Amino acid sequence: MANELYPTGAGTIVLGKTESTYGTDASIADANVLYMDEFTAEVDEEVIQREGLSPQGPGFIPAMGRSLVNVSLSTEIALPTLDGTPAVTDVDMEPVLNACQFAGSVDNTDKSATFVFTDYGKQGSTFYFEMFNDADDEGQRVKCLGTVLSPTLSFEAGQRLVLAGDGQALGFQATGDEDDVILATGGGRRAVTYPSAEGHVAMGATCKIYDGTNLYGGGTLGTPGDGLAVRSFEFAGNLSVSPQLAAQPSGGVQRIRGYRDAFSTISLGLEVTDLAEFNPYALKHDQTAIQVNVLFNEGTNHLQFLSQGFITGVSMADADGRRTYDLEIQCAYPEDYSDGSPATGITPGQVFVAGTNEGLALDPATPLTAVGIAVLQFYTE
Repeated sequence: MANELYPTGAGTIVLGKTESTYGTDASIADANVLYMDEFTAEVDEEVIQREGLSPQGPGFIPAMGRSLVNVSLSTEIALPTLDGTPAVTDVDMEPVLNACQFAGSVDNTDKSATFVFTDYGKQGSTFYFEMFNDADDEGQRVKCLGTVLSPTLSFEAGQRLVLAGDGQALGFQATGDEDDVILATGGGRRAVTYPSAEGHVAMGATCKIYDGTNLYGGGTLGTPGDGLAVRSFEFAGNLSVSPQLAAQPSGGVQRIRGYRDAFSTISLGLEVTDLAEFNPYALKHDQTAIQVNVLFNEGTNHLQFLSQGFITGVSMADADGRRTYDLEIQCAYPEDYSDGSPATGITPGQVFVAGTNEGLALDPATPLTAVGIAVLQFYTE
């Protein structure tokens, strides 16, 4: 050793894979490399102080309590080509979506992969966060088992579609050994090949803001107009990610779970060219259900985001010489888009389906069983 450096960025790699059994190492290989803009994994072990009576001041050995890993990441979403017999793993960021409690399924008939954001998840992903020094003779791995994240999906017009997540992974849970989480890997960085598809840039999208009667921005459901331009978008899942403790497991944490005890929300930044046509204050006051349906297009590959809800906040402003609205939407249970019954916000058990130019772009051959508040559907024509 001669004062080697662990460079930030360079010499760092993230690998990830969905776990077939929660909390069990998913057997990571070089092929499981993931593109990440940011990734942090910080071990968090509780120190329990012992401040008993003593002829002197405090000085007793502390006890060690539960351990976990705080995980935060940010990445991009690319639009895959789904052909042959597609699998959910054809979506490069599937391990992240899985950790974010999106339940995935595929339909080989229409070449689609559909991910429903569920309300209570019991699935996890394994991530390896590896760092190597500049001499490439020493490395360290932080192993994140049973990772559960609360997701945020966002874009600014003309910028990449970004998926971020914050949550936790299991700590020293297998044998109580620190090597369960922090491991020296030795020298030799992985020789990996990253996914070839770059993150999708939000241009050329088809955006439908629809209340069941009016399609704002003009046009028809089949051919929508762009009179209500979407400048920015953010979906916040707002999962509570919680370590669930028990006396039995080493490390004290039996599992990490994400459950939705708060409303998921959508923030929309809109440019309005016809104030008389679109009045969000009235829609808010009348509790009018709004469907937010955004289709990203890249040749024959597509990604649809779909959710619905009720406007809870309106702010009128101006930006770059144009009139804008910033809306806050409280997500609600979906309607049955095939016939409108049940309506939005009525039936918690309603699954996502396709309607005529609304709802899911493609109705899976096998009806979805996952119930949730929002959905992502990847497909190739």
